[in-house]
Amino acid sequence: MIWQWLAILTASAAMGGEMLPPEPVADPRIDTVSPGPRPVFQMRIQQRVIIRVPRRSSDRVQLMATAPARTPSPPPEPPHYVEKKMKQCIAADQIVGMTPSRSRALDFVTRDRKRVRAYLDGGCLAMDFHAGLYVERNKDGKVCAERDVLMARSGMRCEIDRLRSVELERKK
Repeated sequence: MIWQWLAILTASAAMGGEMLPPEPVADPRIDTVSPGPRPVFQMRIQQRVIIRVPRRSSDRVQLMATAPARTPSPPPEPPHYVEKKMKQCIAADQIVGMTPSRSRALDFVTRDRKRVRAYLDGGCLAMDFHAGLYVERNKDGKVCAERDVLMARSGMRCEIDRLRSVELERKK
């Protein structure tokens, strides 16, 4: 129908505008009677926020890489860390990095330079998260044990079994 109008208008313009287009005729294919009440559709918008936690190398490795070359000396005794009980949730916005610590545990590094060890459940290995991890943000803004699932960049999904605070052991 539109093409017919374009053809008529083009022919009219070619003749100098002397030809007038015909009156529109009702198309029998178009039903002019209202179809009745129209269906109402409902739309739901959902938002999903994913938090990316990058891998951090340990402070000891960074210090050794940037230290100037010097004469060999006996290596210092590595620091001894102890785990302590803590609440089973940590604020997601406090986590700035992570590093695999044991075969089935990840150490989260927080903004205030504390460490929180997250033990993984089942057959999950910490080295599956060597490139970092993703965790979906919950409404309460926390990452909790026995609730949240960590997603590796490789596609591996693991639930957090428990959280422990990791502190430097003080010599008495």
